[in-house]
Amino acid sequence: MELRHLQEADRHVAETEGRIAHQEALVATLDRDGHDTIEATKLLHVLRDLLEQLTIHRGLILEALAEPEGG
Repeated sequence: MELRHLQEADRHVAETEGRIAHQEALVATLDRDGHDTIEATKLLHVLRDLLEQLTIHRGLILEALAEPEGG
């Protein structure tokens, strides 16, 4: 079951990395065009915080997979 969880965690990390890249590009475009970037930047920080939590969760899954069965 943990292997399926690891696959899901990997997918969530990859999707969030993609969202971060998109948001970074959006912030740069807004800034370049002279628009307010406060809210877009706040969302970028939330996405980065989410990625950190997802990465921690993925690490916990890896630890569980490394444990011997029944351990």
